[in-house]
Formats: sequence, C-alpha cells, structure tokens
Amino acid sequence: MLSTMESHPDRPPSGRSPADELGDIRRGMHRVHLDAPPTPSWVWPTFGFAAAIYTWSFTLDPPANLPVMVCSLAITFGVLGYLTRRRGNFPSFSAMPSELRREAIATWIQVAALAALVIALWHTVGATIATLVAGVAFAIIMFLHQRRHEAITHRLASRVDGTNGP
Repeated sequence: MLSTMESHPDRPPSGRSPADELGDIRRGMHRVHLDAPPTPSWVWPTFGFAAAIYTWSFTLDPPANLPVMVCSLAITFGVLGYLTRRRGNFPSFSAMPSELRREAIATWIQVAALAALVIALWHTVGATIATLVAGVAFAIIMFLHQRRHEAITHRLASRVDGTNGP
C-alpha cells in the first residue's frame, strides 16, 4: 500500500504545475462573481421608484406610512430576488475579489451620503424635492455602480482567463 505522499504508479502525471492548478481553483472561486447576464435596463428606474416611495412614506401619518414603506421594500427585495434567480447565485461579499469589494463599499458610502443629502434637503427645501432627489439619485448611483462593476468583472475575467483585457 502506498502512503499518501507517494504517487499512484498506474496514474499518469497530469502535466500541470501546482501554479496552474491553483489558477484553476482561483478561477472557479471568482467565476461566480465574474459570470452574470447583463442587468435589465428596467432595474434602475425601479430601484429609483422604490427609493422615492420609501422616502415619501415618511410624509404620511401612521398607520398609512407602514404599507407604503413595506411596498417599497417589497419592490426592492423583489428585484434583488429576480436578479439573484436570473444570475443563479447571490455572490458572497467575503469571497468576492478585492476590486469588487472596494466598488461595493464605495457604492454603500455614496448611498449613505445620499441619505444625508435627502435628510438635509427635507429640512431645508421640503419633502417633495427630497423625495425626487432620493429616487433619481439612487437610480443613478445604482446604474453607475453596475457600470463600474461590469468594467471590473470584465478586467478580472480577462486576467483570470489569461487574455489581455482593457
């Protein structure tokens, strides 16, 4: 019987280096983040509409505000669920390549800044302007995030596949 450190005499060597095999593993781990169908164009206005409805819900008196708020959250999570089913996965943040993780964090910071802006606008110029800005700006932030995400995944996929990317 052979020990675990010895090779099997009937098995031919794979002819691949450990670096090649590690590259295959890395490609497999990153593939879930790099392969996705394009996001439909209706997603961005839908996200903006949901953000506007959520913001508008704060102008309503209880209990009318709660169903409007829940509706906006249902729209958002419904779209996220659709995108997850379409892509076949919901990529893990902790396993995502560092460039994509930095992009996600930058987008979260932009959304937090938008929330602060919306609150400031609410108190200075009123709820209507704040609601419009929330809807339009959130849609723009998410659209631009997706464009940057696609550029990063294209560059990473080119690097992982060994081709020259942009």
